Amino acid sequence: MSDIDEEGKWIWTDGTSENIKPGFWCSGEPNDYKDHRFKGEDCGALWNEDDCQMEWNDVDCQVSLTFICEKEIKCNTVQN
Repeated sequence: MSDIDEEGKWIWTDGTSENIKPGFWCSGEPNDYKDHRFKGEDCGALWNEDDCQMEWNDVDCQVSLTFICEKEIKCNTVQN
């Protein structure tokens, strides 16, 4: 998920915003942190460090992390 198109408007990669609720974010996140290395944090990640235990955090989109892909599965039915 990201808010790269509009700051503060989080969307999934399929363009929907379903189930992106405040209760899933780490405390104080998303904060769009900026410094001399980062121009802001526009991608969401599942975080498991410090006070965040499997909660969302916003991160720089250039950070390399493990990820999950969503794929639609189509089932073929066999008729006898």
